[in-house]
Amino acid sequence: MAGHLAEMHEGDQVTRFRRDSFGRLLKRTTERPGMSPVKTSFAYDALGRRTYKHVEQQGQPSELTVFTWDGDLLQSEERFQGNMQTSRAFALPELEPEDPERRFSLPRAQRQQMLTEMPGIIPQRRVVYLFEPDSFIPAAKLEACYEAVAQATGTQAYGFTLYQLAQPALYYFQTDHLGTPLEVTDSDGQLAWVGHYRAWGKLEKANDGNNRQASTENPFRFQGQYHDPETGLHYNRHRYYDPEIGRFTTQDPIGLLGGENLYQYAPNPTGWVDPLGLKKCPCNVKFKRWKAGDAIDKPMPDGSDPSWDTVRSRYWKNRAATSSDEFSVDNMRRMRSGKAPLDFNPRTGNFESRELHHVMPQRAGGSNSPLNLRELTPDQHGAVDAFRHTVPTTGGIL
Repeated sequence: MAGHLAEMHEGDQVTRFRRDSFGRLLKRTTERPGMSPVKTSFAYDALGRRTYKHVEQQGQPSELTVFTWDGDLLQSEERFQGNMQTSRAFALPELEPEDPERRFSLPRAQRQQMLTEMPGIIPQRRVVYLFEPDSFIPAAKLEACYEAVAQATGTQAYGFTLYQLAQPALYYFQTDHLGTPLEVTDSDGQLAWVGHYRAWGKLEKANDGNNRQASTENPFRFQGQYHDPETGLHYNRHRYYDPEIGRFTTQDPIGLLGGENLYQYAPNPTGWVDPLGLKKCPCNVKFKRWKAGDAIDKPMPDGSDPSWDTVRSRYWKNRAATSSDEFSVDNMRRMRSGKAPLDFNPRTGNFESRELHHVMPQRAGGSNSPLNLRELTPDQHGAVDAFRHTVPTTGGIL
């Protein structure tokens, strides 16, 4: 396909890339004189998410990594080793429809346990990842190795080893302002991995903080990127990123909607991110949406200030989260959806929405902080502020 990296020469090493019609990397083959080729294959599901990575080299056991996703976030990975191509039962996972008869059915591409029952294939470890809410910033991981526990005979009369996961170890990611992991600490707070990067995200070196080998791995780089040591590239959800040159290896799938330069990652690597490999965003965008308990005047995901309607809705959601005994069931339901509770007005004989009064009016520069807000009935609000429904304009008050 035109415009995509197809071959690369580094000294006497030649690397070839094969892609599908969508430009997704299917196979990478590296050849060097005197050595057997290293072949790395990839597969994707119907949503374009990478489901496995398979590494082969003659004379070496094959390695397979199976990926499980939660939307656009990597939920977990599981690694296997063994002679997969000669296994009588081995077939790389394929996407199959979910089984409606099974409550917890998953596509076959995400049923890693199927591989643990195949002869000659040894499960290595499983890692489950946790991210900060509504973001691509890694927060923690649970890592566990497999242990052999018994021998068994399969339905085709071949023997295999049963494995189970050992007690998982908990690790925490410490990131910079971009969401790039700088350190990984264990559950005791001890450094397990410390990384040093070049400007465009290439890992220069990693250790345990004391110039010894790191005791755990960190595959994450810039926000949304997963490092493949076999290729040196970073899988960036919709594309692959090359940290050596600070550019993507394929054109932007959304074309000019992502910018005029179809291969550009960002104008500079210290102020921008591209978690999906589609369109750059300034790093002040945290990709975190508001949730109950957050400040009601918290900026929107794009960094802009929330509107008064949004602030007001957040206010009542926060009240619902902390005032379960103060309001009726119907009013609690309204507040959880961002609507004000209803109060009965004996003067009119109607139920009316409670209002929020700014002690210092917005038209006078008053903030939307809870400290500047008071809950009042419409009659009470009108008594203290006759201009409560007016807005400032360049010509005065409307």
